[in-house]
Amino acid sequence: MHITFPDTISDDIISLAVGSDVYTLAKGTVSERDIYVTCTEDIPNAPNMHNECNELVDWNILQPENDERTVGIRKSWCVYSKNGTIFGSVVYTCEELENYTGVHKCIDIQTSILPDFRGQGLLKYIGYLGDYVAHHDGNSCVNTEFSVIDSSNKVLKDSKNRNNKWLYLDDSKYTEVSHRFQSTPTIVTEYWAKQGITKSMFSVTKRKTALTDAKWQTPLVKKHIARQNLKNWDDSSRFPS
Repeated sequence: MHITFPDTISDDIISLAVGSDVYTLAKGTVSERDIYVTCTEDIPNAPNMHNECNELVDWNILQPENDERTVGIRKSWCVYSKNGTIFGSVVYTCEELENYTGVHKCIDIQTSILPDFRGQGLLKYIGYLGDYVAHHDGNSCVNTEFSVIDSSNKVLKDSKNRNNKWLYLDDSKYTEVSHRFQSTPTIVTEYWAKQGITKSMFSVTKRKTALTDAKWQTPLVKKHIARQNLKNWDDSSRFPS
């Protein structure tokens, strides 16, 4: 099946300023493929993580504007940076509940941090940026569910600090038993107030990049571009006299 990709891609950057540090969220691209693989090598999501990453980039390219989204499941892959250095990667799986309104629920989150940056307290900034995207800038997330493996004590502590609701033990998602949690807009609002986080600390840089940019060149994109460049079947240049 041939996928038709847009000529330009929404490539916004969300920033959070905390003191002298700036934390950012951006769409993952082919340029960050090795980062994605390294982040998730402890618990890989698929037999071939490079192929998995290509599929996630395709999802990012195809993601419509907030007011163009229709009912259904979508994925997005984001990379997170501190002062320009990427430290983490998150895959969000969401279900749009209404057409064109931004009302949705997040049905899974897969968070991973590069080994060299673990233990530095960066997880909470991934959370703040994710909260902002879920509940502001044209989005309305009614609730969020996600799983945390039992050995991830730092992530479990983050859920405790946020007062997320524990749902159940799950031994079907990962090779290790995991805990299923739920967050709601009320939980996020109360946590932000406790941590002193406000909407004014965030900014959005709107930008567009061309599909032909090297960072979007997945196998499917290359095939799409090659198809666009095909001559018509009856082009006279095919039949030199």
